[in-house]
Amino acid sequence: MPHQFLFAAGVEATRQYVANSDHPQRDLLAEDLRKLADATDEHVEHLIAARRFYYTEALAELDEPATVAPGSAANDTTGRP
Repeated sequence: MPHQFLFAAGVEATRQYVANSDHPQRDLLAEDLRKLADATDEHVEHLIAARRFYYTEALAELDEPATVAPGSAANDTTGRP
């Protein structure tokens, strides 16, 4: 997963949240966030929207009934092999 997902709550809000945290790993996370200096709220929103679209489509395909060719063994309801 892209690290930009760490900014799902907003880039500046996330950086402020980490800066104000007293978690023992705060400095390590803050350093990782600094490496993502080019991340913007718009970029993160686009990334999330693209993933949401992709997975919505993928899940919809799983919900669709499988298409079976007429006369195939899958249509045989007699129980014969």
